[in-house]
Amino acid sequence: RSIPDSLIEISDERLLEKYNEDKENRYKLPNSVTVEYVFWSNDLSEVDSSRHSNYLDSLNKVALHFSSEAEFSSFQATADFFDVVIEDTLDVTEGFENNSGIPFQMGVLRPVSRFAFDKPIGAVSDPIFPDNGIAVFHIIGEKPEGYKPFDEVSDNIRRGIVSEDKKEYAETLIKEAY
Repeated sequence: RSIPDSLIEISDERLLEKYNEDKENRYKLPNSVTVEYVFWSNDLSEVDSSRHSNYLDSLNKVALHFSSEAEFSSFQATADFFDVVIEDTLDVTEGFENNSGIPFQMGVLRPVSRFAFDKPIGAVSDPIFPDNGIAVFHIIGEKPEGYKPFDEVSDNIRRGIVSEDKKEYAETLIKEAY
């Protein structure tokens, strides 16, 4: 670790070679469907315990009404009308890796993956119940299978090669010293 990085030189060709060598196993991106969603939290910490059931029922009704309305209007216009924020966009995959692209706080949501891959672009889901609330999803696009771009991963590749080369350099110094 005390060997300075500046002693290790790595060519762009070597980086690209390592990328091509590893891309099938480390940098492959599966087909995905891009969705956006609105979310209502089911956090009951601020709700009187005698009203928990009513509160959850009202969230359900709002989410169902939102979903129905978004089918006939744009998703953004419906979000504006209901005064909710479109939380985020997600690239949802069919596989189970990385929770299919769904934030871990929401839990395992196979219904979102099924919705995303079974419905056409523009479709709006019925309310779906993650662990922490209620969400309605909207399909906005598809992404074909591919690879992470070289420029996004080249720094990581460089660090890995530098680490390996430092070990080899240290071994060489030790052998020369003996």
